Amino acid sequence: MKMRWWAALLAVILVIAAAGCGKPSKEERTSSGTETQSEAVTESATEAPGKDETEPVESTSASKDDETASEEGSSESVEPEKDLPVSFISPVVRDRKDWAYDESAQLITMNRDIQTVQLTEEEAAKYPELAKALADLEGLLESRADDFAAETEDLTKEFLQTEEPGNYFPLEYSSTLQVKRADNRILSVLESCSQYGGGVHGTLEFRGYNYDVQTGKLIGLSEICPEEEKLAQVLMEKLLGAYPEELFYSEMEDEIAQYLEDYAVFTVGNDGITFYFSPYVIGPYGSGMFEVKLYYSEECAELIAEKYRGGMPRFTEQISEEESLCLRDASGKEKRVEIYGELVDESEQRELMLMMDDVVVKTGAYGYAFANYRMHLEDGSEYVLCGVTTDNDYGVILIFDVNGDRPAQTDVVGGAHFEAVDVEVDGNYSTHYIFPKDPGEFRLLRRCDLLSTYSYLQGVRLAGGKAEVTGKVYETVRYQEDPLVLKQEMDLLPVKEGTFEAAGEAEHFAAGTKLFFRYTDGIDRVWFALEDGRLVEVKLSSTEWPMQVDGKDIEEVFDGLFFAG
Repeated sequence: MKMRWWAALLAVILVIAAAGCGKPSKEERTSSGTETQSEAVTESATEAPGKDETEPVESTSASKDDETASEEGSSESVEPEKDLPVSFISPVVRDRKDWAYDESAQLITMNRDIQTVQLTEEEAAKYPELAKALADLEGLLESRADDFAAETEDLTKEFLQTEEPGNYFPLEYSSTLQVKRADNRILSVLESCSQYGGGVHGTLEFRGYNYDVQTGKLIGLSEICPEEEKLAQVLMEKLLGAYPEELFYSEMEDEIAQYLEDYAVFTVGNDGITFYFSPYVIGPYGSGMFEVKLYYSEECAELIAEKYRGGMPRFTEQISEEESLCLRDASGKEKRVEIYGELVDESEQRELMLMMDDVVVKTGAYGYAFANYRMHLEDGSEYVLCGVTTDNDYGVILIFDVNGDRPAQTDVVGGAHFEAVDVEVDGNYSTHYIFPKDPGEFRLLRRCDLLSTYSYLQGVRLAGGKAEVTGKVYETVRYQEDPLVLKQEMDLLPVKEGTFEAAGEAEHFAAGTKLFFRYTDGIDRVWFALEDGRLVEVKLSSTEWPMQVDGKDIEEVFDGLFFAG
């Protein structure tokens, strides 16, 4: 498989990478790219920084076997309740970016992107042990990023003293998380960690975190697949059937055995167990990463403990740019899907590309960031949703049917992102991405320009490859809570919260009345809250610019109007 590298600044460097990358020792591969899970848990327990009580609860680390589980404080085997009715949970991925800036050289010396996972406040109260485990993982992920910064500090200083600043590539640390399964039995998260600390190329490694939601305990490989020797044989056969043999080390069988014994990386999905092999584990760097899945529906599923098989009949799964997603469509055919961005000319934006098996689709959509999801419906049909963020934070979502031999675009939603919320903590903002857990009911963040530029949360469901709108009234998301203020007296209709039906006759409001954005239909109505908490409706008589209310231009009626470019 061909590996895709996300960071535009490293594009040139990575072209060089495939040539002449030697095989590191087993010790190097264990310590640098794939530390054992027991080491990760110990590090989390001893080095995780304390949390401010005002911060939301966030993420923790994965486990591998019985020994790991005992080091985490549990000597008992982790057993999700098999007969527990399965229902969705709503994890939130929190994204925080920071950087180091050298004043003397006047350039950024390091970029860091760290993601963590948390539960909603309601679910944190319902699953306190899981919330605690995710907070432990947050500490671990933060400490890894801090260690990288400390280890490369001297390197940065030395380079800036000896080289021209124009030759300097910023160091990069990116730890991103993809939610692979999220229900009340199992929360499974894949970490993709890429680092560039100088040299010919960066490093890429994967880590899996699989939690029993009821107990908060990490699920070890020995609980899921007790017969390790048989598992090793099945994995080798599947890998050789999916990838050219020349991509692997000659002693591949020994490497897989060590991988399973020391640092297996896997996620527990709704349709199977997926194993991830980072570069250097079973092949040289230039071969990239490998991914193989054991489906619950196939014969080798007997290797998987029965209590872990199966999940929701419909589900969502995040897709990393670095991975090769394995899926089976309704006909039973296995496919591999990759999503990546390709630089074009000197543009800083990348074109979204979707590859299924050997078929590459150029979407013509360009952007700085992508958010990608696989959505599986009850009838077995498969769709891939790709969110692209471009200039002025404008978003577009493309929907692809991947059930045929070639991906087919079935819908495009302009002015839309997947649901996210910007949260302020101690004067700093971070973005919380809401996992669209249910293809039959999730929300998009839509841009609106009715009486100001803001966003609203629109309920949708995936049906027939289309994003069908649900509901008629949507909650607004306004990052500045500044109200509109009446410039002149005006009659407004009070409405009932929830039903939005009239709550009496229109009332007369004086100039100076403050109106706070609360809801919109995205067409021609906006509902505002008054300072006393009541809701009133404003209906535009014209939505063409300049917009009008009661036949008057809105700039004559309101103060506080704001429209983004």
